[in-house]
Amino acid sequence: MLPPDSVPPSEWLNDNPGAVQAGVGVVLTLTLGAVLWYACETRKLAKEAREQRYAACFPLVDAVFPGFLDLDSSEGLDEALAAGAGECPEVRRAYVQNFGLGPALDVEFYIKGPGMQLRLWKVGALAVGQVSPDPSDTKRGLLIWLEPIEGTGESRILRIRYRDVYGRQIESTRRVTADRDERRLRTEPLEIVIRGNS
Repeated sequence: MLPPDSVPPSEWLNDNPGAVQAGVGVVLTLTLGAVLWYACETRKLAKEAREQRYAACFPLVDAVFPGFLDLDSSEGLDEALAAGAGECPEVRRAYVQNFGLGPALDVEFYIKGPGMQLRLWKVGALAVGQVSPDPSDTKRGLLIWLEPIEGTGESRILRIRYRDVYGRQIESTRRVTADRDERRLRTEPLEIVIRGNS
């Protein structure tokens, strides 16, 4: 309701306090809505910036077997059997390597499987592209992982744990299944799990 031309605005405002309060309420509501929208958008931007920061220095550690024949073949099984029996030539190598974009801290790996006693190998920190500093001890552990298990369908798990520079715990996991009857050694794709600070 607008004031008539003959009534001064100040008198009209004094006579209609409800209209003034309604106008102020609308302005405050619109302001609150704008502030809440801005806060939500700022939070989204902060989350995206944090994810970009994490991705820019994400470590990725995996086991490497250069010189081995294709692991997913009968020749790979023969090599794994020879390695388990200590007959693998010394030129064969096995180590863990950081393929990521940032350093991997407190790197350690262990192997789990049926009838196995859990043993932990500590590697330490790995810079980008760096391989495990003690290749002989790491090689023994990784060759144990490749050694086939009696029976079929049994698998061993290689789990590599490490931290990124922001303290997030990361696990790289790979399974190997050996089947002597089918003469096949099958490695499964790498699985990565990130814990904390996300």
